[in-house]
Amino acid sequence: SEMSVSKRLFRESALERLSSPEQLDQLLQVMSPRGWISLIAVWALLAAIIAWSILARVPSTVEGQGIIVAGGGLSVVVSPGNGRLTEILRSVGDPVAEGQVVATIDQRGLEDELAETDSQLKELQAQHELLLELDRREEEVQKNLAETEKQRLEQTAEFAQERVDRLNERRVIIDRLVDEGAMTPFDLHKVVEDIEDTRLEERQARLQIKQLAAKNREASFQRERRRMERKLTLDELAGKVSMLQRRLERESKVRSHFAGTVVEVRAAVQTTVSVGEEILVIQPEASASERLQAILYVSAATGGRIELGDVVHISPDTVKSEEHGSMVGTVSFVDSKPTSKQAMLALLRDQDQVDQFRSDIGLALELHVSLNRDASTFSGYEWTSASGPPQEISAGTTCEGSVTVDTHRPFELVIPMARKKLGGD
Repeated sequence: SEMSVSKRLFRESALERLSSPEQLDQLLQVMSPRGWISLIAVWALLAAIIAWSILARVPSTVEGQGIIVAGGGLSVVVSPGNGRLTEILRSVGDPVAEGQVVATIDQRGLEDELAETDSQLKELQAQHELLLELDRREEEVQKNLAETEKQRLEQTAEFAQERVDRLNERRVIIDRLVDEGAMTPFDLHKVVEDIEDTRLEERQARLQIKQLAAKNREASFQRERRRMERKLTLDELAGKVSMLQRRLERESKVRSHFAGTVVEVRAAVQTTVSVGEEILVIQPEASASERLQAILYVSAATGGRIELGDVVHISPDTVKSEEHGSMVGTVSFVDSKPTSKQAMLALLRDQDQVDQFRSDIGLALELHVSLNRDASTFSGYEWTSASGPPQEISAGTTCEGSVTVDTHRPFELVIPMARKKLGGD
């Protein structure tokens, strides 16, 4: 028979499923709880990575090798900026304190830029305050108008509802009179049309109430957006003013990084000086001569990015940096031209060491690093760790150094590499 043939061709279980009704009362499980947990964990990890790539700061460094030496000898005070040397405040034989201003440089361009930016900032601040008051008044007026319009629309809706109720009562009466022959079906049709028209008026009134609320929210959003845009502009200008002030303070005043006595003046008043140009030569004090400093040699190809005051981490070869960290200092001198082999030999006094440095670095620039004091550590110098190593750091110790020249957000480093990779492919 036909039924027996079907059973031979298909499994009985399949036939039963086809003949049975759909199990609509059972939930379809799309993903297990463990799957949801894994998905949430993956999204949380991605969110953490994105936040880190935006908020974190990755330092850009220039690496070098050198030696730790005792202070002493002659130290040079150099110009921190370009400009006209307007005044030299110290003469030969005068004492100089560490950090003291010894000369001034005319920075008319910076002063004009600062004055113009500050003027723009004050003008925008005044405009911002005025616009805030106008926004407040506008918001208050719109709120009152919106409230009045809302009340009118609500009354319209209420009146329409009341009229619909009355028309419905009239419809009942007319419907009975039509049955009795006292009124025509046309009269009943007219009442029905009035009811539909009145209900439409009610719906339109309630719709206009919702549209009015949405319009008020949109107006509030636009006012807030304009306030945020003005605030961002003000913050940007305030940051620029602050940056120009710091730059003017730094580049208009020549400060000595050493305490001692002036032994030579190497620049003349009213002449134009450039960054790194020598102004004074100082004989450090006896106490300053005992202070250690680091002489680093870095590649001339990357050393041009280094500026006075850049932070430097010094790792003496006699200290395990993974346990005790690095010494902290700042760049106090950067040579403007590559260092010769003879100059390196005169300082290091070790031919093998000079050859090793030149082999590792190539064409080298010399820079001096002033190591920060810290009386709380055993060595008397600041370390990246809490206390540093339990040992003295002696002059003549070779070291490695890392100069922080800039910082970047991680995503700022990834995007150029990605573009380069895609372009290369």
